[in-house]
Amino acid sequence: MTTTIAFTGHRPKDLEGATYMQFRDALDALGTSVRTDLRFVVGGALGVDHWAALYARDHSIPYTIILPFPPEVMGKFWGEADRRALLSDIDHSEELQIVNHIVYDVRGYNKRNEWMVNMAQVVFAVWTGKRTGGTANCIRYAKEQGVPVWNLWPLDGKLHRVK
Repeated sequence: MTTTIAFTGHRPKDLEGATYMQFRDALDALGTSVRTDLRFVVGGALGVDHWAALYARDHSIPYTIILPFPPEVMGKFWGEADRRALLSDIDHSEELQIVNHIVYDVRGYNKRNEWMVNMAQVVFAVWTGKRTGGTANCIRYAKEQGVPVWNLWPLDGKLHRVK
């Protein structure tokens, strides 16, 4: 049986200098890299979403990307390297789903998070405890749906249950 893990987390600027290598090491410490029964669901944003896609690629874990709107809208104000990274994540994914195919709508982020949680048996968060924003909203929704949430923060290789 496959276990699907949805990832949610803050953007790099909110993670006190955390890096992909720390994220990778934290997942490795949990034994994630040797599991053959995993599938990831990621949201395509900068930071944790991209890190989860990279980790999946590096460890041959299948993953789905769910975007709140098309890639050209998602990355409109990003730098060129970040836009290329998103397109590469999409190219390597098994599946791409887009919530709103037409235009930018901030509500698309919450809808994307709901889709991700609805696909998962568990949510891994990189959450500093901030009670507002998309990560907090995703965690609240998961808890409302009865999906367990485990916080990886502070990327120390331990899971912390979010109650």
